[in-house]
Amino acid sequence: MPREGPEERNTWLRASRLIPVGLVLCLLWMVACKATAPVHQRDDPFSAEGGPGLIRVSDGGHKARQGPGREEKSERDKADGRTLPQPTSEAEASDEESAPVSIQQTVESSGDAGPQLPVYEQVASLCEKGDFDSAESALKESREEFGKDRLLHLMETALMNLYAGRDEAAVKLFTEADRLDQELYTQSLTVQASTFIINDLTAPYRGEDFESVLLNLFLSLGYARRGMMEDALVEARKVDSKLASINNQYPSDKKNVYKEDAFVRWLMGMMYEAEPGSGNLNDAYVSYRKAVELYEEDYRTNYGVGTPSLLKEDYLRLARWMGGDDWKSARKSVGDLPFKTLEDRRKLATLVFIHFNGKSPVKVESSITSPLPDGHIVKLAFPMYQERPFRVVVSEITAVGVDQKAVHKARSRLGEPVGEIALKNLENRKGRIVAKAIIRAAAKYAATKAIQEQVSQRWGEGWGRVVGVVGSIASVLSERADLRFWQTLPHQIRVAKLYVPPGEYVLGADSLDLKERSVVKVDLGTVRVQAGETKFFTFGTTL
Repeated sequence: MPREGPEERNTWLRASRLIPVGLVLCLLWMVACKATAPVHQRDDPFSAEGGPGLIRVSDGGHKARQGPGREEKSERDKADGRTLPQPTSEAEASDEESAPVSIQQTVESSGDAGPQLPVYEQVASLCEKGDFDSAESALKESREEFGKDRLLHLMETALMNLYAGRDEAAVKLFTEADRLDQELYTQSLTVQASTFIINDLTAPYRGEDFESVLLNLFLSLGYARRGMMEDALVEARKVDSKLASINNQYPSDKKNVYKEDAFVRWLMGMMYEAEPGSGNLNDAYVSYRKAVELYEEDYRTNYGVGTPSLLKEDYLRLARWMGGDDWKSARKSVGDLPFKTLEDRRKLATLVFIHFNGKSPVKVESSITSPLPDGHIVKLAFPMYQERPFRVVVSEITAVGVDQKAVHKARSRLGEPVGEIALKNLENRKGRIVAKAIIRAAAKYAATKAIQEQVSQRWGEGWGRVVGVVGSIASVLSERADLRFWQTLPHQIRVAKLYVPPGEYVLGADSLDLKERSVVKVDLGTVRVQAGETKFFTFGTTL
């Protein structure tokens, strides 16, 4: 057998040094996967009011406690008819569950959210006051703060335009954001490679998968508000193809839970029905039926959100028009509920209200640090979500007839649980995030050891150890979680409907807390409608 030469021995020596880091990183993987569970209580660094426990006077003149606890959140879920189980935070885990592994390690949650751009504090304060015009202006003026994260700036600015009712500007910005979103998904391998060497923050923000889908949802609503139903439907139909494309990137056993959108299906049905030709009515029926299936089989299981009663009414109306087995199947599926028939709708105008409510969860950093047997420090950093408090649980819509003086009222129902989708989306990605962090840590370790060996050979062991310490420190300091996210997103999208006789109406929305107290009132303006007409309205509240 040939003897090993010096080069072969050095190769085996370098390889053997990676064995300890491999073992440690495997243990860190197990800890990291456990540590990335979402946290549901936090002080909100983006709120102008401060954290939980602060007493403030709401717009309705009532005192309300900020930061709902678990019981209040449970009551809010009950108000929506939700069945979401209450989560257990890491802090409440048993001692056995949180016992350390055999290596020394530290698992930390910094509680810091990011990016901490100065404009966000200003935007949060303005949004809580309902001043979306000023919030949009602040974002527009601070474009340079976002640097390379142009997509993030476009998404934030576009949504503020939609909230402010500037539909044309919103559509233009969302279209630009959607185009850039697709470009970033196909960006060069060189840019992506840098995220494996340093951290994810070296590349422009590409957005979460669900954020990419919401671009088309908001685009669709922007077109619908302008009465451009064909364009609205085009954007809504893109959601399915985009979700399929996103999930095709991942192995069959690691697909995202968020693979179809029930709310968008419902929205499509409403848009088809807004222009009631026979072909559109058939498409509306199919959309409603599919939406009911997704709410029951997908949203109820994954997000605790069942089929909204308003959707059941829509489904029954079109099933009755279809007749036969479709009508029997619909009644068996959702039961017997009172609903407006197509004949009723031809005599009345339909007003659809989309309420963007609350604040989506915020990303914070969690990290794991551990020394290796040779003294090198390994750090893994990854994002996790923490929920932000909001008080509004339901909105009541009022339409006061200018001519008839009649008052029509309706309450909103939960349609899209944006916050829960965000939590699930990150949970699905945590394995991929941790794997990338481990590859990055191993690469930094290998690079440090290679340089340390070269310095030791040339300048002596003392200088080699200095390089090792410096490399270890640099490795820890450069490891940062990517905490960028679409911060102005609502926690939920709610839907209300009014069927009113032709005429002119003054519209308003009263947002209520758990105790039915008014938190904020929104003036939705005046509208004149004709029989058989459908109009869409949107408004937002973050309190």
